[in-house]
Amino acid sequence: MTKEIIKKHNQWILAFRPVPFIGIMLVYDLLSKVIVGLFTFLFSLEPDKNSNLNAGNLLIEKGFETVLVETVFFAPILETILCQCLPIWFTGKFTQNKYILIGISTMVFTIIHPFDDLIMLTIVFLGGVIFSFSFIRWRQRNIWIALSVTTIIHASSNVIAVGLALME
Repeated sequence: MTKEIIKKHNQWILAFRPVPFIGIMLVYDLLSKVIVGLFTFLFSLEPDKNSNLNAGNLLIEKGFETVLVETVFFAPILETILCQCLPIWFTGKFTQNKYILIGISTMVFTIIHPFDDLIMLTIVFLGGVIFSFSFIRWRQRNIWIALSVTTIIHASSNVIAVGLALME
């Protein structure tokens, strides 16, 4: 039964054109952040507020404009190439198993991000799954569409993250 639900859900997602697909992936990204936030609250987990990796501290240290340019423009483009395009292309030479492709790409994405607590690790990991899935979905159609859609999802996700950091 669970496999059938997942299969129908995947078919539903794959039927969308790029713009609605981006919206759906952003809803999933936001939901993943909310769920991690709820677990953080329910289990009284506290992120390290003094960490150099804390988004609020980065905003204070670097300034809003710098963080916005780095996280919304440069990082999504570079990370989509380094963490989705190249690992999926290379791993695809050995297997076309989507779960393996998503897993390898997500591991690369997670490893290149600095984190010092389980909360940040979980958020980065879940984002990596969303970006990898998105890239694989659109790569079948066209590499440029895959790069564009994944970069837009990533950039928008970072806007959400910066916005949440401003609310702290």
